[in-house]
Amino acid sequence: MYYSFFFEGGEDNCYVFETDNKFAYEILFRPSGYLLESKIKSEITDNVFEFIIKNVYKPENLRPPLDSKIPLTVGHIFNDFFKRNNSTICIYFCDSSDARQAVRMKKFNQWWQQLKPVGYIKIEETLVDSKNIEYPIAMIIKTSNPYKMEIIEAFLAIAYEENEK
Repeated sequence: MYYSFFFEGGEDNCYVFETDNKFAYEILFRPSGYLLESKIKSEITDNVFEFIIKNVYKPENLRPPLDSKIPLTVGHIFNDFFKRNNSTICIYFCDSSDARQAVRMKKFNQWWQQLKPVGYIKIEETLVDSKNIEYPIAMIIKTSNPYKMEIIEAFLAIAYEENEK
């Protein structure tokens, strides 16, 4: 069982849904070809999107409770977005504004394991800044993507280069 969702579209390919507890979320797929443009062909970069989860409304003084429908909803949203373009490349950067990026990646990985999505590849890396702060990132593509090897190599090369700075 998952929440019903609505595709609003727009520049960021926005999906919205509300939980039983009245928490409202936006799932965005923001065009982000610049992330891989130095490593792959321009026709491929048009399919690169940053995946963003935003809690846009929460009832006053409440923290989001554990909710097993959220990962299922996100999974259905992923499937819907990838159906729109089978060559989609999705990159997830964990928000680091509150230094909880490792917790966010752990939650994302728990969702992934719960969904056990068939037909997708998830590659993880960690970027490390000059202060040795780690920023987990993940890339998701369909196993049927004709450029999958080139895309994976580009993603890993960029992560390696960033960590060498």
